[in-house]
Amino acid sequence: MAQTGAAEQLKELARAQTLTEEQLRTLLGWQVGEDGRRKGERYERALVRRAAVLLNGGAGGSTDEDAIRRRLTEALVPALGGELLRPDEDPFLAGLIWWKGDHVAVIEASLVVDEDDVNRALARAETLRRTGATVVPVVVGDVWDRLGTRVWAQAHRVEWKVGNELSDGLIAFRRLSG
Repeated sequence: MAQTGAAEQLKELARAQTLTEEQLRTLLGWQVGEDGRRKGERYERALVRRAAVLLNGGAGGSTDEDAIRRRLTEALVPALGGELLRPDEDPFLAGLIWWKGDHVAVIEASLVVDEDDVNRALARAETLRRTGATVVPVVVGDVWDRLGTRVWAQAHRVEWKVGNELSDGLIAFRRLSG
């Protein structure tokens, strides 16, 4: 009898250990994701602070800023005619909007630039083009997730600053007077 009770206790301990390990894996996964999100937010805030130098003049900022939201609203509301936008095509969700004369850059920032970042920059730029603006989609990050993403960006005319490398189109945007 005592052996049966001990065996059951061992099985219960093994189940508890398995549950604890699963919970720890879940917690560690969340922690890694949360750390990445926070690093990304810090990267985006730093980009906003240094945008004037990066883009060589002009004006703009984070879409969290009232003045930027007001300017976007004045341009977009009449152009959209009440249409709802998907998040990936909504310029109000871009990391940075920057004007130089009659040109505007829609910028997506990510430590690791992937195809989704490129697609969001492109879709948000297309939305702003409906206002009649000359729009440049841009991605900014430290590294490409893979070489194919850079090729994808080039094929879709999305400009970039990844690491220390700037695309020709971003160099041209920097040369505009603003």
